[in-house]
Amino acid sequence: MMNGDDEYEAVASILAEELVGDHSLKEETNQFLLTLHNYLDCREKMDAKYLEIDEFQSIANFAVTTDSNGIIEIETDGSGSGSNNNGHYFKPEYQQQNADATGPIRSMDDLYESARHAQSIYQEKISQLFKDIQGEEEESCSSKVTFAPLKGRVRAQEKADDDYGKRTPGPAECWLYDIVRGSVEFPSADKLIQCLEWLQNDPTIHIVKAKNRFQTPTLTGYRDLNLQILIPGEHICELQVHHHAIRQLNIELKSHTYYEYFRSYFGGSTIVLTERLEDLKEINAGGEGALDDARLNDLLEKSQDESRLERLGALFEDQLCEYPYALRVYAKLLEIRWKKYGKMHIAVSNSLYRIANTLQKYGKYNRALDFYERAVEVDLKLESVTKVVAPDAYNNMAIVFRKLGKLDRAIDMHAKSLEMKKNVLKEGDQGEEEEMDTSFAYSYHNMANTLQKKGRLDESLKLYEQSLAIKLKHFGAEHPSISNTYHAMGSLKQEQGALAEALMLYQQALEIKTKCFGNDHFSCAKTYNNMGIVLEEQTLFDQALKRYQLSLDIKRKYLGETNSSVADTYNNMAIVSRKQGDIDGALELYQKALKIDILTLGDDHTSVADIRHNMAVLLRCKQETSSEEQELLGSSQRRLLEDALDLETKSLHINHESLGEDHVTIAKTVQNMAMIHHRLGNLGEATAQFQRSMAIRQKLGHISTGDCEMIDDLTAMDALMKDFATCLEIKLKNLGSEYPRVGGKKFVSLSKAGRG
Repeated sequence: MMNGDDEYEAVASILAEELVGDHSLKEETNQFLLTLHNYLDCREKMDAKYLEIDEFQSIANFAVTTDSNGIIEIETDGSGSGSNNNGHYFKPEYQQQNADATGPIRSMDDLYESARHAQSIYQEKISQLFKDIQGEEEESCSSKVTFAPLKGRVRAQEKADDDYGKRTPGPAECWLYDIVRGSVEFPSADKLIQCLEWLQNDPTIHIVKAKNRFQTPTLTGYRDLNLQILIPGEHICELQVHHHAIRQLNIELKSHTYYEYFRSYFGGSTIVLTERLEDLKEINAGGEGALDDARLNDLLEKSQDESRLERLGALFEDQLCEYPYALRVYAKLLEIRWKKYGKMHIAVSNSLYRIANTLQKYGKYNRALDFYERAVEVDLKLESVTKVVAPDAYNNMAIVFRKLGKLDRAIDMHAKSLEMKKNVLKEGDQGEEEEMDTSFAYSYHNMANTLQKKGRLDESLKLYEQSLAIKLKHFGAEHPSISNTYHAMGSLKQEQGALAEALMLYQQALEIKTKCFGNDHFSCAKTYNNMGIVLEEQTLFDQALKRYQLSLDIKRKYLGETNSSVADTYNNMAIVSRKQGDIDGALELYQKALKIDILTLGDDHTSVADIRHNMAVLLRCKQETSSEEQELLGSSQRRLLEDALDLETKSLHINHESLGEDHVTIAKTVQNMAMIHHRLGNLGEATAQFQRSMAIRQKLGHISTGDCEMIDDLTAMDALMKDFATCLEIKLKNLGSEYPRVGGKKFVSLSKAGRG
C-alpha cells in the first residue's frame, strides 16, 4: 500500500503523461491575450491621466452628501419583500411621482407623462448650473452642457423588469431615474468640485443618489460623477458630470470596447471581472500576447495563492477552453493542497474533481473517470455529513459513461447521484420534499437524457416532465431553464419520429429564449440548429439550411470563426448538402469544419474523428458515383478511396483512444473501412473489418434507429451478403417490419453535431 507521498507522485505522474507534447495556444486565445494587453494599457493611461489633472485627488476625496441618506428604509428579517432587494424595503417617497405630484406612478405611460412635464424644468435648472460654474467663459468643446432625449421605452421597460421587477414597493417603473437625463463637462478638477458644491447648496435640488467614480473608477479606469436628483416638479432625473480630458482619452482609447469584450468572457458579471482583473494582470506580465510554457511555469512557481490558482484554472478551462493549460494550473493547485492538508481533505477532493471536469472537456474520458473516482473516494471518507463533491462527481461520471456509449453504467451513476442528494436533503433536515428541490430538476433532466440515449424513451419523457414540473413551480413559465427542458423534449420527440411535435417544442424553447435574451442571443443557436435537423429529416432541405445559417451567424457573432461549435454547424450543413446531391459542396463545408476543430480541439479530438469519418464516407460515395458504370477502378477513383481510408484510419485511432473498442462509433468507422476495402478489391480485409463491426454492435446488445442506416450500408457489399440475414433479423427485432428502412434501402451513416 502506497504512503501519501508515493500516492501523490503516482497521481502527478498520470497528469504529466496527459501534458506531454506541444500545446500551442489557439488563435482566439492569442487574440484574448493581445486584447488583454491593450486593455491593461488603456487602464494605465486612464489612471495616469487622472493623476495628471488632479494631482491631490481632490475629486476622489470629495464626499458627496445625499439628501436621502440612501433610499433603503427598513431591514427585514432577511426573507425579503422581493428577490432582487436582498431583504430591503425602499423608501416610498423616492418612487417617481405622477405628473400632478399626487402619488407614485403606476405604469410606463404615467412615467413618461411625468418625464415630459419635468424635462423643461430639468433643462432650465442644469443650464443655470452650467452658466454659474462657467462664468463669463463661452461654451467650448472642453466645457459644455448636453441634454439627451428621453430614454427609449423598450430599453426602459427591460431595465425596470430586470433590475426592479421585485422591488418593494412597486411597480418597477417607479424606480427608473434615468428617463430624463443630461450631462455637463468641464476642463478642470476645480470646476467639477464647484459643480458638486452648487448641487449640494441649491435648496430646490434634492440629491437622491450619488456615485463618485473618481473614487471607484470603472474597470477600464474611466471616471465621472453620476447623480440622481429630485427637481422641482417632483421628478427624479439623472446628471452625469465629466472631466473633459478624461472623456476625450476614453473616446480615443475606445475603452468601452475592451470592457464589453472581457465581460463576454465572464458571463456579463462585472463582479467576476473585477475579481479577475489582478489575475489578468499576472497573465499579462510577460508582455504583449505572451503566454508560453516558460511564462506559465514561472507564474505557477511563484504562486501559492490557492484562490488565485483556482480562478486562473477556471479562466483556462471555462472561458478560454485551453484545457492543457487548465490541467497544469490544477495540477499545481493539487500539489499545494495535497502537501498542505494531506490527501483526506475537501480541498484535495475539489482539485481532483476540477481536474476530472477538465479531462472530460478535453475528450480524455477514461482518464476523467479515474479522477472522478479519486475525488469521490476522498469525499466519501471525510467525516462531514454533507458530501460536497460526490453527488456532482457521480452525475458527471454518468455524462462521461454516456459519451462512451456505456449507458447502463451511466444510469447507475445517475441513480447514485440522486440517492446521495436525497440523503443529504434528509440529513440536513431541509424541511422540503426532494421533488420540489430545484437540484433534482437538473438531475432528472440529466438522467432523462441518458435514458433517451439508451432508447428508453417513455421513461425519459416522464423524467423530463418531472423536471419541467419542478422548474415551472419554482421559476415560472418563461425562465431560461424551462426552454432547456422544452429543447430536450423536442429532441426526444424527434427521435420518436414525431417531427411536428418536436418542431413545436423547439419553437416553444425558442420563444422563451428570444423573450429573455433577444433573437440573436447565443442560447438560440442550438435550438435553431436542432430545428434545422428536424426540417432536414422532413426533407425540407432549404428551410433546414436557413435554420443552420441562423445558428451559424449567431455562433460567429459570439465565438468568432475559429470555434468548435461553429465547426459543428458546418458539419450539419455539409450533411444537408450531401443529401441535396452536392458532394463537392459538402466536402468544402467539411474541410472548414475540420480546419477549425484541429485548430481549436487538436488533431486527436473525437470531433475531428467524426468529421474525418464523414469525409471518408463522402469520398467513398463520390468514387462510387464516378465509377458506377466502370468495372475497374481508375487512378483518380482509387486515390479517392485511399484518401477516404486514410481519414478513417486517423478517425479510428482517435476514437479508439477516447471511447474504447466497444462503442457504436467504432463500429460505424470500421464498417465504412470494410466497404472501402471492398471497393479497392481487398476482400479479405473487408470481411475482417465487417465482422469486427458486427461483433461490436452485437456485443452492445441493441440497435437504435440511427444504427439502422449502418445496417443498410452493409447490404451493399456483395461479398458479405451471407450476413444480410443476421442484419435483417436484428432490424426486425428492434424496429418492426413496418419500419421504412428494414427493406434494405441504402443510406450513408454520418455523424451529426448538436442533436441534444
